[in-house]
Amino acid sequence: MRLRSLRVRQVLHYDEFSLEFNNEASFHVFYGPNETGKSTLLSVIVDLLFGGPIPEALRAHYDSRSRLQGIVERGDDAIYHIERKKRYNRLVLSDPSHPELPEDVLWPFIGGYPRDRYMMLFGFDHDRLRAGGQSLLESQGNVGISLFEAGGGIQYLTKILQQLSQRSEQLLDPSFNARSAKELNKQWRAFTEAQKRIRQYSLRAEEWHRVRDEVAQHEGHLQHLQQQWQEAQAQLHKVERLIRVRPFLIEWQEHIKAMAGKAVPKTSPDVEDYIRQQFEVLDTTQSRLSQLHDEYQRQQERMGEIIRDPAVLAVFDRIDALGEGLQHFLKLRDHTLPDARRNRQVLQTDCEQRIKNLAPGLSWTEREQLRLPIAVVDRVTELIKGLADVRVRYEHEKAQHDDILREHQSVRDQLSHVGPVIDTAVLSQLIRKIRERGNLSEQLALLSRDITKKTVDLEQKAHQQAIFTGPIDQLATLPIPLQDTMDRFAQQWAYLEQELADTAKTLQTLSAQLQEIQRDLEALSLQGTVPILHDLWVAREQRDISWAQIKRVWLEGQADEVPNPHALADAYARQVENADRVSDDLRLDAERSARRAMLLLQQRQTQKALQDSREHQANLEEQFSALRTQWALEWTGSGIVPRNPGAMKEWLSIFYRPMIQMVTEHQHMEEARQALLTEMEMWRKELVETLDELPDSEVDTNQPLNALLTQAERYVERMNKMAAERLTLEDQEHKLADKIVQRRETMARWEREGQILKDQWQEIVSRFPSLPPRPEDAAHYTEHLRELLRQLTTLEGIDTQIRYDEEQCQGFSQEANAVAQMLGESLASTISVESWVRSVRHRLQIAREQEQLWQVSAHDAGILREEIEKAQDAVSRVVNDLTQYVSLCDVADLTALRAYVVAAQQFRELDTKGHKLEQTIRQTADGVPVEHLLGALKEMGDADKLFAQQLQLKDRSEQLQGDIERVKERLQEVKGQLASLSATQDAAATAAQDAQRYWAEVDKAWSEYLRVELARRLLARAVEQFRERNESSILRRAEHFFTRMTLGQYEGLLIEYAEQTPYLLAVHASGQRRDIHQLSDGTRDQLFLSLRLAFVEQHLEASEPLPLVMDDILVHFDDERTWATLAVLQELSQKTQILYFTHHQSVIEQIRTLPHPDGIAVYDLKACIGQTS
Repeated sequence: MRLRSLRVRQVLHYDEFSLEFNNEASFHVFYGPNETGKSTLLSVIVDLLFGGPIPEALRAHYDSRSRLQGIVERGDDAIYHIERKKRYNRLVLSDPSHPELPEDVLWPFIGGYPRDRYMMLFGFDHDRLRAGGQSLLESQGNVGISLFEAGGGIQYLTKILQQLSQRSEQLLDPSFNARSAKELNKQWRAFTEAQKRIRQYSLRAEEWHRVRDEVAQHEGHLQHLQQQWQEAQAQLHKVERLIRVRPFLIEWQEHIKAMAGKAVPKTSPDVEDYIRQQFEVLDTTQSRLSQLHDEYQRQQERMGEIIRDPAVLAVFDRIDALGEGLQHFLKLRDHTLPDARRNRQVLQTDCEQRIKNLAPGLSWTEREQLRLPIAVVDRVTELIKGLADVRVRYEHEKAQHDDILREHQSVRDQLSHVGPVIDTAVLSQLIRKIRERGNLSEQLALLSRDITKKTVDLEQKAHQQAIFTGPIDQLATLPIPLQDTMDRFAQQWAYLEQELADTAKTLQTLSAQLQEIQRDLEALSLQGTVPILHDLWVAREQRDISWAQIKRVWLEGQADEVPNPHALADAYARQVENADRVSDDLRLDAERSARRAMLLLQQRQTQKALQDSREHQANLEEQFSALRTQWALEWTGSGIVPRNPGAMKEWLSIFYRPMIQMVTEHQHMEEARQALLTEMEMWRKELVETLDELPDSEVDTNQPLNALLTQAERYVERMNKMAAERLTLEDQEHKLADKIVQRRETMARWEREGQILKDQWQEIVSRFPSLPPRPEDAAHYTEHLRELLRQLTTLEGIDTQIRYDEEQCQGFSQEANAVAQMLGESLASTISVESWVRSVRHRLQIAREQEQLWQVSAHDAGILREEIEKAQDAVSRVVNDLTQYVSLCDVADLTALRAYVVAAQQFRELDTKGHKLEQTIRQTADGVPVEHLLGALKEMGDADKLFAQQLQLKDRSEQLQGDIERVKERLQEVKGQLASLSATQDAAATAAQDAQRYWAEVDKAWSEYLRVELARRLLARAVEQFRERNESSILRRAEHFFTRMTLGQYEGLLIEYAEQTPYLLAVHASGQRRDIHQLSDGTRDQLFLSLRLAFVEQHLEASEPLPLVMDDILVHFDDERTWATLAVLQELSQKTQILYFTHHQSVIEQIRTLPHPDGIAVYDLKACIGQTS
C-alpha cells in the first residue's frame, strides 16, 4: 500500500494543505525548519490511516471543521479514497451518505494492523533508534533478544526479563530453607506457627458462661437506665426549645394582630411593581423635560452672541492658496532669483574664456560658429578611439606571433628526443580482465582464513555438547528420528511429566491436609470428650431397649424373666441420664460437635483421595517408564544415548542442524578455494605469454600472480605515458603552426583597418578646417569643445528658469491684489504682500472658528428640540398607560392610584416579614410547626413555670447519669473477669485469624510467583522460538545493510555461543571480532537499524507493503554514514514507500549527491504551506 495524495483542512498549522505524492518516486523526504508543522504532518498521516480516539495532547489540533482526506493504493491497483472527520473526540471514516463508516473497510490496505502495532513495526524515530542501540548493549548482543526486539519494534527486553527473574527470586526459595527471607517462605512459616498456637489453647465452659450471663444482666440494666436518661433528655430539650422560641412566638402573635387591619391588594405583586415603576418613570421623565427646556433656552442665547464673517469664508480657498504659496513666493523673490542671476554671470564669463582658448579671433556673439553637428563629433570620437585601438591590437598580435614562433621551435626539439611507441592493447585488456576478478590473492587468503575459522568453529561447537561424541563427518548419516516422531514423543513426555508433577503436588497437598485434620481432631480431644450425633443415637437406642424390657415386665407380667427388677430400673435410669447428658452436651457444644463430625468426614474423604492419587501416580510412572524405553529404541543405531525429547529437539536445533549446515559450508568453501587456485594459475600463465611477446618488457615471469600483475601494469603505464607524451607533442606542434598562420593574417588585417581610418580622418578635416590635422591632437580639442557646448546649454536653461520664476512672483502679487479687491480692501504701497496675506489668513481662521462654533451650537439646539419632543411623547405614553390601571385598582385618579400602590407595598412587606418570622421560628424550634408551639406554650404557662421545669429535668438527668456510671463500673469489672477467662479463647481466635491472614498472604504470593515465573519462562521460550525461525535469514540480510551503512568498515555479523547462549559479534574490516560493548553508540544504532530493516524487508516479501514513517533517524550519524544510510533507504524504497521527515538541511544536501537522486521526491513544507495557502 502507498499514499497517492493527502489533503488537510483546519488542523493546527494547516488551514488548507494538499499534497500529491510523486508517482515516479517511492522515497519521499519532507523538509521543514522548526514551527513549520513537520511533526503535525507526520501525526496527520498516521491519523488518516488509522483514525480512532484522539490523544488528549492532540485534541486541540482538531475541531468540527477538521477534515483529513487522502487516496491510498494497493499492490493490485485497488484504490480507496479516505475521508476522516472529528466525531466525539474520535477520527472516524465518513462519506457524504454515511456520518461514520466501519474501520474494517481499510483493513485490506493497512494489513489489519492497529495503530500502535503499525508504529512499532513501521515507525522509526531517533529516540527509539537510540533506545534500540542501548538495548543491544544491555543484552550484550544476545541474538534471541536482539532479534525479538528488532522484529517487534520494542526495547529493553533484557530489563524486563531481569525484573521478572528478580521478582521470582524475591518471592520464593524453592529449597524452603528454614531461615529463608523470601516473601512466600516467611508467610508459610508464619502460617504453620499460627496453626501450632491454635492447638495450644482451650477454655472451661461453665465459669465462662456464668460470667457471661452476669455481663448480660448488667448490660440489660444499663440499657434500661440509658433509656430513662434519653427520655428525660428529650423532655428537657422540649422545654429548652420553648424557652428559645418564646420571644419569637410573642412577636408572631403581634404580627397577626397587625395584619388583621390590612386590606388585601386586589392586584398581583407584578402589577403593583409595574405601576410603581411607571410612576418612577413618569417622575423621572417630567424632571428631565424641565431640564431640557432650560438647556434649549441657554443654547439659543449662546448662538445669538456668535459673530460670523461670510465674506472671508466665500473666498477661503483662494486665501488658503495664497497662504500655501507665500513661502514659495518669498523664496523665489529673496533667494532663488538673485542666486540664479549671479550663477549666470559666472558661467558666461567661463564660456567666453573657453571660446578665446579654442578660437582666439571669435567674439561672444560669434560663438555659434564653433558648433559642430552631433554626428560629426561622434564620428571624430569614434575615429580617434578606432585608430588607437587598431594600433594597440597590432602591437599585441605581433608580440604573440613572436612568442608562438619560439614555442613552436621548442616543441620540435622535444619531438626529436621521444622514442618509438609500442602497442600494449592486448596486455591492457588482459590486466583489466584479471583486475575485474578482484584481488584473487586476498580472496584466497580470506577464504583460507574462513576455512580455518570454520574448522575451529566446528570443533568448538562439537565440544560444546556431550550428546554426540563421534566424528563430525558422520553427522550427516546419523539415523535421526523424524520431526513428527520427536514432536509426538515430546508431547507425550511433557504430558506425563506434568501429570506426575501435578500428582506429586496433589499427594503432598492431601498429606498435609490429612495431617492438619488429625491435628485438629487431637486438639478437640484435648479440650474434652466431644459427642457427635452418632453417640446420641447409640445412647437413645440403649435407653429404648431398657424401656422395652421394663414395659414387658410391667405390662405383660414377665417379671419372672428378670432376676433383679430394681437393677433393671436403675440401669434404665442411668441410660436415660446418659442420653440426656449426651443430648445436653450436644446442645452446649453444638459447634464443637459439628466441627468434629465435619473433621471425621473430611478425614475419610482425604484418605480416599490420597489412595486414588497414589494409584494414579503408580500408573503414570509405569507409562513413563514404557515411554522412556520406546524413546531409547528410536535412537538405536545412532550411537547416541538420548535425553528427554525437549532436550533432543533443542540439541537438533542448536547443534545438529547448524553443524550440518556448517559442514556443508566448509565443503563448499574448500571447493571454492581449489577453483580459485586453478584460476590464479591460468591467469599467471596467460600473463607470462603476453609479456614474452612484447619488446623491452624486462619482467621476471617466475613471480606470483600479484607481483607479476603489478610489473605488467607498470610496463603498460610506461608505454602509455610515452605514447601520450608523443601524441601530445605532435598535437602541440600542429596547433602552434596553425596559430602562427592565424597571427600573421590578423596583423595584416589590422594594418588595412588602420589605413582606412586615417583616410576617413583626412576627409573630415577637409570639411571642418578648425579641427587639428593630427588625430592625436583632435582628442584634446573635441573634449574642450564638448565642455563649452554643455556650458552654453546650461546657460540657456538658467535664462529660461529666471524668466519662469519672475512670472510666478508677478502672478502671486496679482492674485493677492484680486482677493483684496473682493474683500473691499486695497494693497497700498506701504503694505507689503507678505503682511497682507498673513493678516487675511488670521482673519479667515477666526471666521472659521466662529462659524464652526455656530454650527455646533445649532446642531446641539436641534438635538435638544428632538429630545424635548421625545420626552413629551414619553410622558403622554406613561400617563395613558397608568390611566388604564385606575379602574382596575378601583381608585378615582392617578393620585389615588399612587396611594394604592404605597398601601399595597406596605401590606406585601408585612406579609414577607411574617413568612421570615415563621421560618425563623421553625429553624429555632427544630422544624416544629408554629401551631404546635403555640399550643405547648399555652399548656406550659408563663416563663417562670418553664424555667422551674427545666431545672427539675436537669436534676433528673444528672441522677440517671450517676446511676449509669456506677453500672458501667460494675460492668467493666465483670467484663475484666470475662476477659481473663477468655484470654486463651481470644488467643486461639487471634491465632486462627493470623493463620487465615498468613494463608491469604501465602496464596497471594504463590499466585504472583506463578504469574511471574510463567511469564518469564513463556517470554524466554517465545524469544528462543523467534530466534530459531528468523536467525539465519534476518542476520544475512542485516549483515548486508550493516556493511553498507558502515561503508565497509564492518564486513559481517557472526554468532558466538557462551554457555549455550548465542551472542552477536561484528566483524571489522581488519578481521577483528568485536562484541556489542566494543562498538560506538552510533555503530550500535546502525546495527539496530539494520536488524529492523531486515525484518521490514522480510515482511515485504510475504505481505502487502506498508509505508515506512521515519522522523529524523539520522541525527546521531556522521555525514558519510548518513549518506550510506540514505542510499540503503533509497534501495529499500524500490520495494515500499518511505516517508522521511527532517528539519536538517544537510540531509537534503546529502540526498542530492546520491545516485539517481531524481527517484527521490523532496518536499519543502514551508514552500508547500505557502503555495496551498
